[in-house]
Amino acid sequence: MPSPRKLVFISHARPGDDELTRWLCGRLTAHGYRVWADLEQLLGGDPFWSDIQQAIRNDAGRVLVIMTQTSASRNGVLNEIAEAADVSRTLGDPRFIVPIRGDSIPWNEFPIQLKQLNGLDFSRDWTVDFGTLLKTLEKSGLPREVGDPEVARVAELLVRGRQSVRPTPDHAFLNRFNIISLPTNIRYFHTSLSAANLSAIQPGIAVSCAAHDRLLVSFSDFETMRSAVPHDVEIEERYTVPLRSFLSGNSRKGPAVGRLTVHSP
Repeated sequence: MPSPRKLVFISHARPGDDELTRWLCGRLTAHGYRVWADLEQLLGGDPFWSDIQQAIRNDAGRVLVIMTQTSASRNGVLNEIAEAADVSRTLGDPRFIVPIRGDSIPWNEFPIQLKQLNGLDFSRDWTVDFGTLLKTLEKSGLPREVGDPEVARVAELLVRGRQSVRPTPDHAFLNRFNIISLPTNIRYFHTSLSAANLSAIQPGIAVSCAAHDRLLVSFSDFETMRSAVPHDVEIEERYTVPLRSFLSGNSRKGPAVGRLTVHSP
């Protein structure tokens, strides 16, 4: 059942952790979450601690604690952790607090309330564990909203300010393959189907092939093709054409196939 609490509360030390906090605010807001952080919410003259207690006690669905060498000794952050730990016990929700390692602070120097919690490491690259943070918030049932497009635009600008191109290797999925060698022959297989029926089943054949009238044209040998076509379809190998002859358009075996040159724009 989704939590009635709607806020993602971010506890951090000012001004040292403001940059990471602002980045998180932008990212999370762009994903539809309502975020509370001591960046804009507390205005001059506001009752500082009472506002924080109100947000943690009554409105927060998750409390993100940015733990750094600076915040580890800040009374304000430690007070917020204590308050959040009390709410966590009251709600019976051990995942209420999400620790975030913001710099090189050792994990064993985290406050005692955080040591048994699963933390996320933002110390080297903020983007690496952000996906895990989103999954954590989604699993919590925290409500998301389709926000004001202008708010999303400003949030995106905040994120772009941190993004940069890094000259490091990365993994990519491409639909382009390096051709090491070409097949030696092209084979024509005669089938027991009509041209229309063969064209209908050809897309479902699990090996690379093309339908030409009642023939299947492929690089595969007979055994491979036999196992790929439906069992009720009879096939026999009719022609074997050297690839070079096929590409030249001058092959004396098989159906006449003209050569077509395609010019790239």
